[in-house]
Amino acid sequence: MQTKSGVKDAYMQFWIDGSFQQARTLKKDNPRRTIGDIQRLDPTVDTPVELLHTILLGVVKYTWHWLHTLWTVTQKSTYVLRLQATNMDALSVHAIRASYILQYANSLIGWQLKTIAQTVSFHVHDILDPLKFSLWLTVREMTALLWFPEISDLKTYKADLTTAIANVLNLFAEMDPSKIIEKIKLHMLTHAPDNVDQFGRLLVVITEAFELFDGVFCGSFKLLPAPVGAKACPLICLRESMVPTSSHKLKMYFSSGLGQCWVLTTVFMCAE
Repeated sequence: MQTKSGVKDAYMQFWIDGSFQQARTLKKDNPRRTIGDIQRLDPTVDTPVELLHTILLGVVKYTWHWLHTLWTVTQKSTYVLRLQATNMDALSVHAIRASYILQYANSLIGWQLKTIAQTVSFHVHDILDPLKFSLWLTVREMTALLWFPEISDLKTYKADLTTAIANVLNLFAEMDPSKIIEKIKLHMLTHAPDNVDQFGRLLVVITEAFELFDGVFCGSFKLLPAPVGAKACPLICLRESMVPTSSHKLKMYFSSGLGQCWVLTTVFMCAE
């Protein structure tokens, strides 16, 4: 059942089946409905900067590629020894496997890139040229601000974040101006301070926290395939997050797709 539909929960299947029926009705009544017809929805504003794909699999990955591809064998060995010897007492990361990270340097996932972002500036100060080392320092500062667990002074926080993002973009432009044009994730960084006003700390909308539910419900991160024999039912899931400013007891995510599929999912989360 899970292989066929993406959903394993029998209770949830009732609502999925109802969503398909409603989708067929909506499509028949208004086959040309577009995303612009959805009231109170502006995708460019209501879609926040997502830390996993924009930062870890974007900015950090670009910088990491510049780092390891230019190293000699001796420099790689030095980095592996230093990374493996990292004191992890104050780090919120998995166990470090330095040899694995360098062996599969082009295929790293989010938590491995997070480990690199937090530690690399302590290990490469004497094996990088000043410009690349400055870029890592700015990336480290920006990621630390984006993973802030609590914001006590919003105005100061936004000013610091805006400055950190500007420093990263300036150094990217100095090293390779084409990246500013070609990499949309660098452009998306400039929207992060505004997203903080709307969503609060961006940790509450990071997809890492929801990936464990991919096989259980149709949320904002996977597309639910249409039943066999049915017409294609595009499900472009968009989220409207209502995050209380004074309480983190409940996060509600409403996913809608072009007026054709409507799924309401309530996710209970505890404050980190």
